[in-house]
Amino acid sequence: MRKLSLLLCAVLAAFLVLPMIAQAPNTAIVRVGVYKVKSGMAAQFEAGLKKHNDFHARQKDSKGIETWVVQSGENTGSYLRIVTGPNWADYDKPTYNTAADEADSATNITPYVDSDMQEWWRFLGDVSHGPAGAGPSPMSSVLFFRIKIGHVQEFMTAIKKITEAARKTSWPVNYYWYRLENGGEHPTFALVLPRKNFADFEEPSVTFAAMMEKTFGRAETDTIIQSLDRSIAGQHSQMIGYRPDLSYTPAK
Repeated sequence: MRKLSLLLCAVLAAFLVLPMIAQAPNTAIVRVGVYKVKSGMAAQFEAGLKKHNDFHARQKDSKGIETWVVQSGENTGSYLRIVTGPNWADYDKPTYNTAADEADSATNITPYVDSDMQEWWRFLGDVSHGPAGAGPSPMSSVLFFRIKIGHVQEFMTAIKKITEAARKTSWPVNYYWYRLENGGEHPTFALVLPRKNFADFEEPSVTFAAMMEKTFGRAETDTIIQSLDRSIAGQHSQMIGYRPDLSYTPAK
């Protein structure tokens, strides 16, 4: 197996817990705001986020907003603000005053931001593996895979086979796939791997290779991995940490 596929196999070999962004219906749309804070202004930015969360509380916003901090990679130190909706149309029906939201952001957030961008991702429940019902994990690994033009179907077929094997063998490992819809280079997929702690990086007793070979045998497993090799043009990763103190949870 080549380097990219070895990396994918290694990442899928860690015990995981479920993040809130994976508690969504199949094909849910996830909006990710990426905020790079001005040097020396993290404290002011975080105070502004808390004030802006108070605005959403006063508005009785029914959607939660997760806040994460990037802990590794080129965007280290950036903040992520994540909202999940069941579909695109849901974003046409905001549960708060959008003009007031923009004004509050301009007062409490914008002065401390060096740059920000928005990305939109589709949750791929059919090829993900794991239960729903838990809250965000303390940390997560996110691997981004850039796929060669014309090879998306080959990539999808390979990860469907992986999930088929995981389900057939009741593999005790959870993972969640997303596909970039707007806001970056296409085609790109993200693999989210929630973790309770660093010990979750340890390899489970049933390895990825053993799980695959139990379902498909050695020859077909090698063929599936070769498909991944052909379809993946490049990858990068980051570690993110959940910040409950900077997140907004709607009142029940």
